[in-house]
Amino acid sequence: MNKSEIVDALARRLGYSKAESKRLLDAHLDAIAHELAIGNRVVIRGLGTFDSREVPAHRGRRPGDGRMLEVPARRQVTFRAAEGLRDAVQAWEPGT
Repeated sequence: MNKSEIVDALARRLGYSKAESKRLLDAHLDAIAHELAIGNRVVIRGLGTFDSREVPAHRGRRPGDGRMLEVPARRQVTFRAAEGLRDAVQAWEPGT
């Protein structure tokens, strides 16, 4: 499912227009990104926890030719699925 499909599903389920649904989804995603950018954790019950962490600079190897290179420090986003989401995915059966 991509972003436009999520917008369509929101519009159907909530009775909003697609434009309203897109603004709603964009606002949620912007809020999550902003909180992660300033170092806060975002917990959505039933879905999971988004977090960001600092990854220090390190040496890496280029897969194509094996050359060593310097990888700069960066912030990395992590996600840990909630137990309910993990259980739902495990319980899902094709065709349901």
